[in-house]
Amino acid sequence: MEMTEKIEKRNIADLIDEIGSSPTCLSILLFIAALGQNSISCVIVYMTEFIGTVPKFYCLSDRCETLTTQYDAVGKSVSDVICKDNLTENKDFLFDKNTTSYILDFNLYCDPSKASLLASCIFLGSLVSIVVGMYVFDAVGRRRGAAVCAMCSVFATFLGTFCNSYTYLIVIRIVQGIALYASFNGCYVWILEFIPSKYRIYYNTYSMLMWCAGYPILILTAYFIRDWRYLHLAISIISLLITVPLLLLPDSPRFLLSVGKIAEAKRVLKQYAKYMNKSVELEGAVLYDPNTDSKNSTLRQRVLSFFEHKAMLVETVVLIWGWLNASLLYYGLNYGWSSFGDSPYLNYTYVAIGETAAYIVLIALTRILGRKMGVIASFGGAALCFLIGMIEWQWTEVWNLERLVSLLAMIMISMAFALLFLYTGEIAPTTHRGGIFSACSISGISAFLGPFLSTVSEDHKVRLGLCAALAGSVSVLFLLEPETRDKPIPEKPSEVLQRRKNQKLRPACLYE
Repeated sequence: MEMTEKIEKRNIADLIDEIGSSPTCLSILLFIAALGQNSISCVIVYMTEFIGTVPKFYCLSDRCETLTTQYDAVGKSVSDVICKDNLTENKDFLFDKNTTSYILDFNLYCDPSKASLLASCIFLGSLVSIVVGMYVFDAVGRRRGAAVCAMCSVFATFLGTFCNSYTYLIVIRIVQGIALYASFNGCYVWILEFIPSKYRIYYNTYSMLMWCAGYPILILTAYFIRDWRYLHLAISIISLLITVPLLLLPDSPRFLLSVGKIAEAKRVLKQYAKYMNKSVELEGAVLYDPNTDSKNSTLRQRVLSFFEHKAMLVETVVLIWGWLNASLLYYGLNYGWSSFGDSPYLNYTYVAIGETAAYIVLIALTRILGRKMGVIASFGGAALCFLIGMIEWQWTEVWNLERLVSLLAMIMISMAFALLFLYTGEIAPTTHRGGIFSACSISGISAFLGPFLSTVSEDHKVRLGLCAALAGSVSVLFLLEPETRDKPIPEKPSEVLQRRKNQKLRPACLYE
């Protein structure tokens, strides 16, 4: 009787966990190369804070001197002195033009809302990038899609070298947002599909630290290149150099498997094993992805299932609220440092130090408190900082209690932001993970509003009170959420309900 050869089936998720169990220096360097998009994203997002500031001015008339003294006493800005009292350039005052600024070139110093729009419209592009990314990453792959989008960002930044109008610069910022965030997300997914589950918290931290690496790149480049058009040129060249590794790296084996490129998926896995100093035998093996079946349900079925499973719906709504506030507060703080004075070089040096500390502390925080309590502590700590900042205490011209606690709040919000990335991937069931991540991407709306946060009220107590209320609300609502550390990730919505029962979470009506 003829014997049939037994076919070995290999779970690609287990294979990746097995191959990546012991990272090597070479593999870490490859991941860092791909994470370069995080660094350049930071550079492009905040470059407007260096090329769009209102420069110092020098009074030429006695009237200007008198008004400046009066406004300084009550903490008013340059635009208040010049614009509200109709001072005339070259007659009453003279700008310091050692550093060029589009604020002067496009006469925006009397219209701060237009300057804020220019900073924030990159986040309008980030909303469009959700749709662009979904199409591009499914059509050409994670790595290729990220590379294409990164090259579009390089080209858009290069066009800023020749910008001669406000509208033109708005368009450039929107295109940068579309391309940049699509590339950022593509690289995030690409690496996530290579990383064993037990190392994801460390990858999450490395990812955020690479974002922080963008601050010194931006600070040094802007310090030595004071012309904002040439700064666009310099950053486009840096972006191009950082994008080169994406043109050389392999695509995700999970993506290759999903589009039927089995041989190529095996080749990539063997190459990955080689980087890890391991060997893997895949000849004759049949690869499969345990999540494939969950992807076959229609979009309509997945949306309707949220209303069939109240526990999953409530957890997702709370999660989205957390994302909305994290984005609003993070970008609201980071686009508001100029209101305290000092140069952007110093302001963003402080931010870089604070954020770096936040992401290093994050690992210890999650080990001690877990994911859920880590988010609650981060938002709660930020709320407390905002409340303390309402106390009036100024000890130098540029340093006061509000500025100090705002930096501390920045550390807290940075930790919350990083934790939300990890928490979202663990709380969402496999069948709905992509949809829940996409729903959380609506936080791009609050990121767009962030730069306007400093214009909500001239009274800093009102602004800080609003921030404290928003951060505090997230802390309270997250009491409804489950803990995910060292817990199995649910595969389907019914397991979300069982998880809540196991952790004895309230309210009980969600168990019905």
